[in-house]
Amino acid sequence: MRRAQLILAETSGRKVGRRRRRLADALVDVARAESALTEAGFAVPPEPVLLPALESPAASPEPPAQPSATATPSERPGLTVPGSVAPSASLRPSAPSSRGAGAESPVRRAARLAAREAAEALVGPAASLTGEAGELAGAPTVAAAVDVGANSVHLLVAVTGGHRLEPLVDESVFLGLGDAVERGWLGPELRRDLVDALARYAGTARRLGADRIIFVGTEPLRRAVDAARAIHEVEATVGLPFHALSHEEEGYLTLIGATGGRPARREVLVVDVGGGSSELVFVGPDRGHSAVGLRVGSAGLTAVHVEHDPPLADEVEGLRAGARERVADAPEARPMEIIAVGGTASNLVKVLPAAVLDRTLTRSRLGEALQTLMTDPAAAVADHHAIRPERARILAAGAAIMLALLERYELDRIHVSEEGIREGAVMVASFAGDSWRDRLPRLAEGWRGV
Repeated sequence: MRRAQLILAETSGRKVGRRRRRLADALVDVARAESALTEAGFAVPPEPVLLPALESPAASPEPPAQPSATATPSERPGLTVPGSVAPSASLRPSAPSSRGAGAESPVRRAARLAAREAAEALVGPAASLTGEAGELAGAPTVAAAVDVGANSVHLLVAVTGGHRLEPLVDESVFLGLGDAVERGWLGPELRRDLVDALARYAGTARRLGADRIIFVGTEPLRRAVDAARAIHEVEATVGLPFHALSHEEEGYLTLIGATGGRPARREVLVVDVGGGSSELVFVGPDRGHSAVGLRVGSAGLTAVHVEHDPPLADEVEGLRAGARERVADAPEARPMEIIAVGGTASNLVKVLPAAVLDRTLTRSRLGEALQTLMTDPAAAVADHHAIRPERARILAAGAAIMLALLERYELDRIHVSEEGIREGAVMVASFAGDSWRDRLPRLAEGWRGV
């Protein structure tokens, strides 16, 4: 939420009405408050309650008349005070709306228009493009993507335009679906947790004015025997499509996120080491692009080779040997650079103070990370480096996979990017709309423009 507030503050002095900026700021506060209430077990109304004067996008710029000074906040119609808790009656489920299916309320319309105006101020009008890219590019918009992976379920809501992306909300919850899939299925309890998480994230995205929301699932949804049931339960509850991606599709979205949709100027390998698998995408000006998945991930490798916390020296050697064996199946290539995205890479950076400055993982730095992870238990690593304990426990395996990739392609360093599959999903949602999945191979080649 701090990032959202900084971005909204950046609109100050730009061509965004003061009332709209206040509304957008209020929406962020409402989303944060309602998420907290939901996690605390309260049922909240599906839409924030705002001043009626703010609900009409055509209202005059003059400020609304002030309520009587003697009225208390709870007595003022349609007004809640930021930071306060409304009477308990407002926390109960509201009555079903009388609006027709698909109709848009004044609050939702105001939220959407406010977000669009803030987007124009942040990113500016999209550049004029030609060909298919020109068809896909449009005015800056707000979109959201939720990535369901082996370790975490992660939400990104962002403003996009051209090749630029500005996050509004970036948060995650650890569900550990990959561990469950090792036994073959998710089960009813974990499926229920997944539905709850996606419903909560969809609500946050809608309150922030997202025009499009994409749910994508990776390795757990490819392997679980009850994956189809999980997808059906999510779609029936939340009312949004839930896409189980192939290895290739996951790789394409990762590539688009890492490159911002720009065409490659030299041969690059983009890699995302997940909990259950690793996605490799090769791209270059002469070779086009190709994506493959390797059945090696940090959670799966840990389950096979590690029993102690912290891992013993022979267990770490087992991780390295297992990683080398699996990475040996990676395609032949001569990349000039490796770019790593995702939680494994970004959390390894946190363990290495020097890497924080240049976001680079070298062979020697990865060796240092392994020494740290062999010395301190996962709880201590998590506490010292602001990492979830569940992540810290499997991080040594992630370092072993990174080292194996450097050895496989005879390189000395990996650059770590914060952008990946979620950023790619948000960008294609904005550009291609509902047809994003059909156009994904073409989009992965990049598009021209500012």
